[in-house]
Amino acid sequence: MLESDGIVIAARLGFEDAYAIAVDKEWAESRNVSTISDLEPYAPEMSIGTDPEFATREDGLPQIAHIYGFSFQSYNSMAPGIMYEAMRNEEVDAISAYTTDTRNDLYELKVLEDDKHALPPYDAVILVTETFAEENPEAMEALAQLNGRIDQDTMRRLNGEYDIEGREARDIARNFLIEEGLIST
Repeated sequence: MLESDGIVIAARLGFEDAYAIAVDKEWAESRNVSTISDLEPYAPEMSIGTDPEFATREDGLPQIAHIYGFSFQSYNSMAPGIMYEAMRNEEVDAISAYTTDTRNDLYELKVLEDDKHALPPYDAVILVTETFAEENPEAMEALAQLNGRIDQDTMRRLNGEYDIEGREARDIARNFLIEEGLIST
């Protein structure tokens, strides 16, 4: 894409928002489950809630089955917010969580380590066209200041301000940029 479509990476933010498999933390602790591999004896009896894509996309559940050699008993496709509620209500035994989602903590979920690296990384980057980059050097310089500024914990905290506290995304972003000294009040 970078070469064929004239796309340029303006900034690599420093975190990834990848897919993960999450289960109830208490359930995981009682069974000493911390990795996806550890699910092997349990998965044939488990249901998993997934977003509409994860169940069928090549790098989702099919990749888990291929790399880990097991499948879940069933899957339920649902909107991301509903997945977490389904876990809370014990309607599913696992979900395809997102690594920067604060609901993993809020709902007391254990995000399992992808010990065989079946799921691809989803690094957060800002992409622009070469034309934009050439015509807007000031914007590119400003965006470059975001390189490595947002780690996984910071993104999870910022997401929590939106998901849990109900703050506006624009206000959260502005406050973050002020905290980082990138803009003034």
